Amino acid sequence: MKMNHSSKKYFFALLSLLVLNFLSSCKTSSPTTTDPNGTISGTVLDTSYHAIANAIISTSPPTSQILSDLKGKFSFTDVHPGNYIVSASKNGYGTGTGTILIQAGKTTDVSIILSQIDTNGSIKGTVLDSVGNAVGGATITTIPITVQAFTVSDGSFIIPEITPGSYIVTANKLGKTASASNVIVTAKGVATITIAFQGTSNNANLPTDGLIAFFPLNGTGADATGNGFDLQIQNGSFGTSRKGVVNGALVLTGSGPSAVGSTDSRIEPNPLTISFWMKTSFPQASGRGTLFVSKYVVSTNNGYLFYSFGSDLIWNYGFGSNSVFLQG
Repeated sequence: MKMNHSSKKYFFALLSLLVLNFLSSCKTSSPTTTDPNGTISGTVLDTSYHAIANAIISTSPPTSQILSDLKGKFSFTDVHPGNYIVSASKNGYGTGTGTILIQAGKTTDVSIILSQIDTNGSIKGTVLDSVGNAVGGATITTIPITVQAFTVSDGSFIIPEITPGSYIVTANKLGKTASASNVIVTAKGVATITIAFQGTSNNANLPTDGLIAFFPLNGTGADATGNGFDLQIQNGSFGTSRKGVVNGALVLTGSGPSAVGSTDSRIEPNPLTISFWMKTSFPQASGRGTLFVSKYVVSTNNGYLFYSFGSDLIWNYGFGSNSVFLQG
């Protein structure tokens, strides 16, 4: 079959188109690209869910070490797929961890909680007199200042929750002081000390034969003899004593405040001695005057009264033998 000129042109054009389509179909199409690594995104919080900044973040297997930002956030990029333990730590806190699985092309979130560590310590001690007897009712202070404590009947005391460091601890009773220097308190540690008064026994000036009650009035109404006749302070307060001891004097202002002792058959000796120091600052009294000590029962007209009338101090002993020993 013969083809004319125009037919030949059409044939070659069609052949070229077929060849191009064939070559195009033979080309390999490009696959969609996927990131072979993953990302860790996390937050560091305290137990109240507040952000913790500048926590040190690391991983196992290791990647790198970074810090959390002001919002507690952090991020690791280009992390190979696999299982990881993410750890966070900061001074004053314990270490927290989280376990995660990293997948290619994905971001894995993790939150890490850190618990704050108690960094305070305490001082525990005993106060003794010069012959080794326990001294109860002593006032305990420290330099630097922490909190004021008091010894109990066995002479022991404790000052809890104080900042680690070096302290001077002082015991004071009846104007006598003794100290322990360079007491080292460590984080979560207990510094144990013994403080001893020097010279004669701390209570050597007190009577021992027939002593019923003794009230140092050093911030409490405790009976230092251990007999249990503690004073109940009603609306009174403690101030500086005549010897400059803080909380070493009982202040009773007005007609309402009082220090009330126990009523007990053991506190009815006869004869009776009462001894205490007193400073008054009040105008001319009227009527019976200002009452200081009383064991007066109106219905039976017994007991005693110790009161002021003008510039005089008056002792008025009634009928009967009801009495109490009070020294302060």
